[in-house]
Amino acid sequence: MSIEKTRAAIETVKNTAVAADREETARRSLYVFGESMACVPLSEGRTMIVGRGNGSDIVIDAPTVSRSHAAIHVGRTIQVEDLGSANKTRVRGVTVEPGQRVDVLLGDEIQFGRVACMIQGRARSSVALAPASLRTHEYFEARLADECVRGESQRSTRFTIARLCVDSPADAGFDATLAAALTAPEVLAWYGPQQYELLFDTADASDRLDAIRAALAEAGYATRVGTATFPRDGRTPDALIERLDRALSERGDEASTSRDIVVEDPAMHALYKLLSRVAAADVSVLLLGEMGTGKEVFASEIHRRSPRAAKPFRAVNCAAFADTLVEAELFGYEKGAFTGAATARAGLLESAEGGTVFFDEVGELPPTVQAKLLRAIEERKVRRVGAVDERPIDVRFVAATNRDLERAVDSGGFRGDLFFRLNGFSLQIPPLRERVGEIIPLATRFLTIAAEKAGRTAPTLSREAAVLLRQHRWPGNVRELRNEMTRALILADGTVINPEHLSVSKLRAVSRARTNDAEAPDALRTLAEVKADAERDHVRRVLDHCQHNQTRAAEVLGISRSQIVNLIERYDLPRPRGRG
Repeated sequence: MSIEKTRAAIETVKNTAVAADREETARRSLYVFGESMACVPLSEGRTMIVGRGNGSDIVIDAPTVSRSHAAIHVGRTIQVEDLGSANKTRVRGVTVEPGQRVDVLLGDEIQFGRVACMIQGRARSSVALAPASLRTHEYFEARLADECVRGESQRSTRFTIARLCVDSPADAGFDATLAAALTAPEVLAWYGPQQYELLFDTADASDRLDAIRAALAEAGYATRVGTATFPRDGRTPDALIERLDRALSERGDEASTSRDIVVEDPAMHALYKLLSRVAAADVSVLLLGEMGTGKEVFASEIHRRSPRAAKPFRAVNCAAFADTLVEAELFGYEKGAFTGAATARAGLLESAEGGTVFFDEVGELPPTVQAKLLRAIEERKVRRVGAVDERPIDVRFVAATNRDLERAVDSGGFRGDLFFRLNGFSLQIPPLRERVGEIIPLATRFLTIAAEKAGRTAPTLSREAAVLLRQHRWPGNVRELRNEMTRALILADGTVINPEHLSVSKLRAVSRARTNDAEAPDALRTLAEVKADAERDHVRRVLDHCQHNQTRAAEVLGISRSQIVNLIERYDLPRPRGRG
């Protein structure tokens, strides 16, 4: 079932439940939003088993649901208990530990593996309806990641996230006013003191945000808001959250870009020496590396150290534009070239005259645009959409990708002649986990920058927090670390960042796992434990090698894609952050 249909189904369920509450004969039911929606009545006074096995009371045939996944205890209250499932049970976004019973309110979201469910029906006298709840930041991050994954598989998906900052003191009345202004499909989460996160299932949430801010203003609350839209502003959670930070910042990001650079690792010292020589050579450069490693920072440094430094630097995310708009954005268009072209407009290549153009995620360019870009690079001329004559350009090209472009060339997904034109010189940027010595200096730098923007004194990192940061694998690399420090600053009241100010769910889990490993020497471990560790490590290495492309990793491992999804869930491996 698509996300739009799922949300529509959930909204329909909630609306029909309101009417059902008025009928004495209405029964409580579990609504399952899988490939198709199902409604299963819950029997009073019974414990009903949920699972994939045919012997279950409620059968959910999905790969992420265990044979006996969970139990629903139906009495005057309703409780959900996890039965040791492989892919976990979650209530309101929080994981239910095996054997633990959690009360469920009517309208709460329940996840068995990756299957979303909801309990609705007549509320008994001792059962309360779930209010418009304020979610945790961890729930928001997980929901955002799921939306990005769905967006990659369903090209029509568009959604907007927003961060609402309260300039005047926020109290309980603020929370109530904000919750009342929201509608059912919108997600509201707490980001930090006087900051809230929202998710809208539309690419244009301006009207909704205006209405929300108007309701808050009427109640006496002054607010600021920043937004980011999938896929225009990014295709990964980190990219979208980073855009929110930029939108809310009073200062441009370019001023602090060079301050994001920390060179502590020997490999990075060598890389920056090479970068200076490449910058002076004025050749096309291809930057390779995982998502979030700082490729745009490198591109900006190439421009800053080049003879073109005094001219414009233009960056374009090739994956952020619709296929029909890329050509107009790059080459410009004439008045009347298409519907909505009321005036002529220069493209990015023209506007960067004498400077540098940076193509981020260049592997996502549509084939038709690849051919026209190749012509522009070879002839140093562009033709606007709807124009007859060509215009000369003088720009340097820097491109970046996290994909294996050589393999894409072999498979026909990327033009070989364009690849060789862009690959005048290539630089491989190592992921953050391979330069651990730079984690704490970078974290300190990001705290300093964020504190200056907030008008505060930069806090220091406690020893325990520093240990957690160094132990985390940072699948989102430098971008993820920057976002983590920005949020930690908001949560910290004093002058020290402690573990409780970090995203505990993902950082402490690493610490616990390593502590447990240290306390159980290999000689005292069972054969099953050693095999499981070997399988986990090998799957992780293959995923890293394939840049988290699950289909490609499954081919390397000789298993199906559903099997690798199960392995990722079982071993709690880093989630994929983007395509390729």
